[in-house]
Amino acid sequence: MRYTLVAVVLTGLVALGAPAPVLAVPFHAVAKKKPKKKKKPLIATVNGTFTIRQDNPDGFGNDSGPNWQQLKVVIKDAEIPFRASNTQSASDTASVRFAYAAEASTEDRSYAAGCDSERRQTSGTWTGQTTVEVRETNWLVTNGKSKKYVGWQVFAAPPARGIELESTGSYLEWDSILMTNCLTVPANEPLGGWSQGFAKPDGLGKLTSDNRSVPLTAIDTEVDQKGTVSGTIKFNKPVG
Repeated sequence: MRYTLVAVVLTGLVALGAPAPVLAVPFHAVAKKKPKKKKKPLIATVNGTFTIRQDNPDGFGNDSGPNWQQLKVVIKDAEIPFRASNTQSASDTASVRFAYAAEASTEDRSYAAGCDSERRQTSGTWTGQTTVEVRETNWLVTNGKSKKYVGWQVFAAPPARGIELESTGSYLEWDSILMTNCLTVPANEPLGGWSQGFAKPDGLGKLTSDNRSVPLTAIDTEVDQKGTVSGTIKFNKPVG
C-alpha cells in the first residue's frame, strides 16, 4: 500500500516554531476518483428518398389531359441523437432536399376547332437545414385510409418559406372568329389546384430482428396520391 505524508498541526500540543508531526495516510484516501465514462447516446442515421405524386382525376381540358403534381424529399446521412430518457422519438436539424414539379397539358382547351392546345409546367427545388424527426408509429395511411402499423417513421419539416417555384406555359388560340391566324399566348402561372403543400412525404418501416435497422418500405398517402420510398434508419446500438 502506498502512503502520502501529510503534515498535521496539533493545537496546544506542539510548541510554537516546532516542526509539525508527519502522519502516514494511505494514498487512496487523497487520490482523485476517475470520472465515469458517459454512455454513448442512441443515434439514428437516416438515408431516404420519399416521393408522392397526385394525379387530378378530372385531368386538364376537355380531353382530360394529364394533370399532376409531385413532391420529392431526399435525406442523406442525417444523424439524429436520442435523449437518454426517450428512445421512442428524436429530432434534430439536418440537410434535406425538396423538389416540386407539376405538369398539365391538353389538346382541347376550348371548343374552337384546331389551334386549341395548352401546356403548363411548374418546378423548383430547395436544399437546406430543416428538422428531421424519427419516431415509433402505430399507423400507416394509404389512399387516405388508416390502418394499424407498428414500426418506425421518419419525415422532414418543409422549408419555412417554401420552395421557390418557376412556371412556364402557353396556349394556342385563334386571333378572331375568322380563325385565320393561330396565336401562341404565354401562360406562365401555376394551375389553381397546384400547391407544394399538397403532401408531406415520409418513410415508414419495421425494425429488424437485431433491433438496429429499419428498412423504409412504406409511405403515407392521401386520396388520389401514390408514393414511393427507399432508404433506411440505422441505429448505432440496439433499440430498447
